[in-house]
Amino acid sequence: MNSEVDKIISSAIEAARETSADAYFVGGCVRDAALGISTKDVDAMVVGAPESFVAALEKRLGLRAVRHAKFGTFVFRASSPELPGLDVATSREEIYERPGALPSVRIGAPLEKDLARRDFSVNAMAMKVSSVENDLMCSVGKIIDPFGGSKDLAAGLLRVLHPKSFFDDPTRIVRAARFAARFGFLVEAKTLSLIRDALSAGAASTVSAARAGKELELLSREPEPLRAFALLESWRAASAFFPEIFSSGSIPEGPALAADYLVKYAIPRRSQKSALDFISRVKRRQQ
Repeated sequence: MNSEVDKIISSAIEAARETSADAYFVGGCVRDAALGISTKDVDAMVVGAPESFVAALEKRLGLRAVRHAKFGTFVFRASSPELPGLDVATSREEIYERPGALPSVRIGAPLEKDLARRDFSVNAMAMKVSSVENDLMCSVGKIIDPFGGSKDLAAGLLRVLHPKSFFDDPTRIVRAARFAARFGFLVEAKTLSLIRDALSAGAASTVSAARAGKELELLSREPEPLRAFALLESWRAASAFFPEIFSSGSIPEGPALAADYLVKYAIPRRSQKSALDFISRVKRRQQ
């Protein structure tokens, strides 16, 4: 696994240097490098036109990127889902026209504005690709950190970037529980207050079943899913996002769930077993 991630990183470095692209590693891979842990997937972002950088990556990786023109993204996926992937995005700003909806995208933002649209400070850091010396962990001194993510990592805090964040995208509430459980972080007091305000205002109900289902899928695959679920329960968020599944005293049995709720929440076939296993574990714990 690490050798595959190393290949992606070294290919990106070579492609950025060859094409002089203004490219950055961003998000989770930078966070994980700062924590000194390995990462599975790699995210990169390009300020300006990304086509030459993507073409150079395609040549080095021997993969064809799937292009999503509306969002300015390029997705590299290996033949096996167990292997790491690479997402390349064009820098952008995001405008949320209504709570819970997918954002409208304005392509071509400067680096700091792109980082400002992200969920938490620990995920709003970047490294210029061409400055990295083969290994992200050896290059943490080159992190670009306009929102204090490194300080929050050192303190073990999860801090949201702006007050409307959980109204714009309520799924960030589930993400907060996943990250807090995975890394042993504390949710910063103001962030927790904003989570509770959004839930009290009914923000979870603005999320489509498919988007909620994606969060359930990701939650079920966490190393500590029950710890993350306990946080959601303590915030009264589990029943808000998944009322038919996790409403008090009414967690359905596996066959009924498979027949009704996995369809409603659009859980893909490859993830249905892990989702069912996770919900069964929650049921056993609550009995």
